Amino acid sequence: MAVIGGPFAHPHYWVQVVAPLAALAGLAIAAAGERTAVGLLAVALVVPLGLQTLLATRTPARQASSVITDPRLLANGEVSAWLRAHSGPDDRVYAFVASADLYLLSDRLTGYPYLWQANVEHIPGALELLTGYLSGPAAPRFVVVYEQPATIDPSGTLGRVLAQHYLPSAHVGGYAVLEHAGGG
Repeated sequence: MAVIGGPFAHPHYWVQVVAPLAALAGLAIAAAGERTAVGLLAVALVVPLGLQTLLATRTPARQASSVITDPRLLANGEVSAWLRAHSGPDDRVYAFVASADLYLLSDRLTGYPYLWQANVEHIPGALELLTGYLSGPAAPRFVVVYEQPATIDPSGTLGRVLAQHYLPSAHVGGYAVLEHAGGG
């Protein structure tokens, strides 16, 4: 429970507690009397079935927004489709500053080793490495701007690098997509 309540916990991490809670529920049902066990089992079945029924009555977009709280994840399907249509399999992309799901969905790689925002903000040298990556010879062709540069780097260095080396290419799923000024 401490991990789930911690500062780096996300709701999709909660799946990790399903197995231990299921084991505890099974023990509780086995230890309970027959009538109590039937009641506990009914509750254990009705709650998820009720939630699934509720979700089934919604449109696919509403289903997704009901269970996904991160707007990047909601947009990644559209953004990744755009990237697949406008880039080749060998083109590098970067989700500025984080949305690891994008790489999987778009079937594109990045050349930057840190896939989570907390890594960029807290690992010594990560910000400088990102600056070098975005401005260097192995820079990604496309950068999807999920987070404003000033939020990550108040000094303005990343913002200047993006302005100097990238041009607006598209606005997809609510996010700007920048293309390297050198093209692909």
